[in-house]
Amino acid sequence: MALILAGSCRFDVDAVVFDKDGTLVDFATLWGARTVRWVETVAAAAGNPAIAPSLYRLIGFDPQTRQVQPDGPLAVASTADIYSLAAAVLFQHGYGWHEGRPLAERAAAATMAAPPAPEEIQPIGDVAGTFRRLRAAGIKLAIATNDDRALTEATLVQLGIGGDVAVMACGDDPLPAKPHPAALHWIARELETTAARLVMVGDSANDMLAGRNAGVAGCVGILGGAGRRESLEALADVLIDGIDGIVVLA
Repeated sequence: MALILAGSCRFDVDAVVFDKDGTLVDFATLWGARTVRWVETVAAAAGNPAIAPSLYRLIGFDPQTRQVQPDGPLAVASTADIYSLAAAVLFQHGYGWHEGRPLAERAAAATMAAPPAPEEIQPIGDVAGTFRRLRAAGIKLAIATNDDRALTEATLVQLGIGGDVAVMACGDDPLPAKPHPAALHWIARELETTAARLVMVGDSANDMLAGRNAGVAGCVGILGGAGRRESLEALADVLIDGIDGIVVLA
């Protein structure tokens, strides 16, 4: 057990659970260029350039500014859900459902699902230092992300925190995606504690709802990620600029 301070809120917890994109790493730096490559690859494979603008609109992404729509599908949905949205766009342009989903997944192999390059990983604040300080205080660390496990593991290694994370629940694991509470309950069991002894840290309403639904000790919202400030304010206990704003008190 340890006492931590996030902004003006104190929490007595056993573990802290972090979202990944927009919380630990800059969302646009990781997903901007690879999203453009994926969408353009889908459109090219389908032989229809009109698919690209339709797909951009549906997933909530501006290819010109490389900005994601706050709380939109690209910001919070699982990879599997994103591929289903692509299949829906392809269906609207004449592809059968059984054709669209495999096409979207094939296009993702060298784009969305590719291992991250070093220049794509831009930590938000002192991620490695914060993880070390929390671990030194006896706090267990976990990840709950709607991104796939392989990309998540590669990202943590590049951040230098691969060995600091005790357990992860990822988007392609056999668990419902956030905001369903199942991932947080599973993490609590794996860490031999309860959801009431966890703090959830994330940048979107999806993360805060997952924490609320699970009954965690507190929800800490990270500003500047893929979520709207007003959505975070409505659901979080406290808002901070980055995870290095989490301080160990005792």
